[in-house]
Amino acid sequence: GALTPLGATPVGMLPVQSALDPTGRFLYVCVSGEDVVRGFKIDEANGALISLGADWGSGEQPVSLCIDPAGQFLYAGNNDTDDLASFRIDAGSGALTPLARTRTRDLPLNLALAQADAPLATSACNCAVDLSGACRVGCS
Repeated sequence: GALTPLGATPVGMLPVQSALDPTGRFLYVCVSGEDVVRGFKIDEANGALISLGADWGSGEQPVSLCIDPAGQFLYAGNNDTDDLASFRIDAGSGALTPLARTRTRDLPLNLALAQADAPLATSACNCAVDLSGACRVGCS
């Protein structure tokens, strides 16, 4: 089918990547120029994006996002601080609660989720988080 534009939603300076939670209710955006992750609720009736009304600092220049399959955790890779910020997602409101920041090797540009006991053998990522929420950094 054809796509129908719904209009534009301002998200900030230098939005780099977005991630949709598994329920399809919330969208998160790395706003790299403002060093934040910004969240939006998706209006079920018309698809419009409604700001969650808060920004979450993740580190300097967030450039990548990943949400676990259960929709409980969001991870943001920060380019300038070479770290990974983790957040808990409130299932009802979509609000993020900061959990930890973990140093990575260099430039966490791509994030991938992996089973806790599975080897990471992909060259497509340089940072990985296992499904238990533990950060496994520097895969290559």
